[in-house]
Amino acid sequence: MLLLGIMWFGRAFNIYSTLNRAAREAAVAAASPSCAT
Repeated sequence: MLLLGIMWFGRAFNIYSTLNRAAREAAVAAASPSCAT
């Protein structure tokens, strides 16, 4: 049971980290000037 909890916490942290990175990249892409050609 403890091992399952550790695995679940690791997976949740991985998902949180991935979403955080994606949101940061989206913010950078939205803030940068786009090419209008």
